[in-house]
Amino acid sequence: MKPRLEPQRPAEKPSLGWWRRLSWISLGVGLIVIAGAFIHRMTSSNSLPAASNALASLGQGVDEVSLTESTGKVIRWGDLKGQPRALFFGFTRCPEICPTTLNELDAAIGLVGSKASKLQVQFVSVDPERDTPDSLKAYMSWFKGNARGYTGTPDQIAKLAKGYRVGYRKVALSDNDYTMDHTALVYLIDANGKVKDFIAYGAGPERAAEQIKSFLSQTP
Repeated sequence: MKPRLEPQRPAEKPSLGWWRRLSWISLGVGLIVIAGAFIHRMTSSNSLPAASNALASLGQGVDEVSLTESTGKVIRWGDLKGQPRALFFGFTRCPEICPTTLNELDAAIGLVGSKASKLQVQFVSVDPERDTPDSLKAYMSWFKGNARGYTGTPDQIAKLAKGYRVGYRKVALSDNDYTMDHTALVYLIDANGKVKDFIAYGAGPERAAEQIKSFLSQTP
């Protein structure tokens, strides 16, 4: 049986109430650009172009970003096109949001089955100071299927995050330690590098599986 990814606890664990507030704040950062289009899409049969245009604005101008893969290979972001991807920004010491999201995503892929074999999961660290290629490799090693972790310089991470409207910031803890506040969305990206959908934090494996199935059915 595959072990469940356990949260990495910071030196001082924030209260559950703090993490609930952080989850909603993080979700709001990512949704601010696209939520309006999706609400409109749900209430109007003629609004699909608006939603598509909102998503199309994501991931622009990031092809030249250079990152280091968990294998140690330096890559150009634009060269990763060619297959469908599920992109998530986080960090390996994340106490709750990242383990929850990745475990639910792993379960969702299991529900989709063999059709999800072409989907690559990409985990980009927003904590490049601590997340090395080796730590990312260990963190992602349990994940079912095709998964990669990425780190890089703070400038390159910031450029990529900005392209996907991902917000993140360092939050100080005691004993000179820190954690990271970050957007908690999984972006579903087609083989051409276009964002087609997103999975919200806490959606659950069943809902995520439905979205992945729909996304893959429309992706070459």
